[in-house]
Amino acid sequence: MGVYRAAAWPHSRLHKAIVSPMELESLTRTHSSRVFANILEAAKFYFDELEGRLLLEHAKMPILRDMRRVAKRFADREKRLQREQQKYAEAEALQKTAQMLTSSGMKMDQHYESAKVTDYFAHEPRQIEVPLDTTISLRENVDRMFKRYQKAGRGQSIVAKQLTELRNQRAEIEEQTKRLQNIKDWDTWMAIASKIPSRSERGSASAPTHVPAQARRFRTLTIDGRQILVGKGARENDDLTFDVAAPDDFWFHVADYSGSHVIVRNPGKDKELEQPVLVKAAQLAAYFSQARNSSKVEVHYTKRKYVTKPRHAKPGLVRLLEFKSIKVEPKNWLDM
Repeated sequence: MGVYRAAAWPHSRLHKAIVSPMELESLTRTHSSRVFANILEAAKFYFDELEGRLLLEHAKMPILRDMRRVAKRFADREKRLQREQQKYAEAEALQKTAQMLTSSGMKMDQHYESAKVTDYFAHEPRQIEVPLDTTISLRENVDRMFKRYQKAGRGQSIVAKQLTELRNQRAEIEEQTKRLQNIKDWDTWMAIASKIPSRSERGSASAPTHVPAQARRFRTLTIDGRQILVGKGARENDDLTFDVAAPDDFWFHVADYSGSHVIVRNPGKDKELEQPVLVKAAQLAAYFSQARNSSKVEVHYTKRKYVTKPRHAKPGLVRLLEFKSIKVEPKNWLDM
């Protein structure tokens, strides 16, 4: 029984895989395949691969959605700035009008409804009629035009600078979005997940595009060679569990109390954790919870892929499809 993964189908959102009881000679060299002893092993491999790809797409979805939302805000703001820029460009014509009125030979202290002047700035000189404010003199009309032009000039330089910065930010977030869309494997995802901004930072169009270090978002430590990450709050718990953790990472949380999500990295996809690491991770989950002052605390643990987010649930709230429990004494291994 062979499992053939067709990694060269570029128009598929997920790399497709198929199970076949025979050699598929039509596959090209761009396709990879594995052979198994029986159909059960082949099917397990197939569905594990499929589950991993679906979970990866699920992890990427909220980040891509937030980044597209920020990109749209940038685009909307760019349109507003362009409209302002157009108004300032129209104000430049006031300088030319004021100059024409000044050289028209008309009495500057008189009040006029309009003035006929020669437009020497046009491609060919022509007569134009300029409407004026009759409540003030021609001189005051001209002064008002020059002031509006000077104000427009200052505003135009500010808007031009804002447009340049905004376009650079928009281009950067669009490039980041493309890179995230092109990630097809968990190894690549895990390499960059720690550099992705939190949801609150992604949700702000004015947030810096340079992302913070993982250590500032989560508490981190290593126990017996295992990397452990501890959430700092409800939103960070969501980020840690659903954006950063891989499907086969181990997840811990105190039972029946509010507390931090604790993730133990599992790059080797081991079925079970070593007992010392299991106990210490559970002790961390117990310590960083409302039950930290209890002598013994029950902690739930499971694989990350068995942790789901109920629809419309508040930050930090999850549902467990399956889990085990362990009772431990709360202990802060971060300070040891």
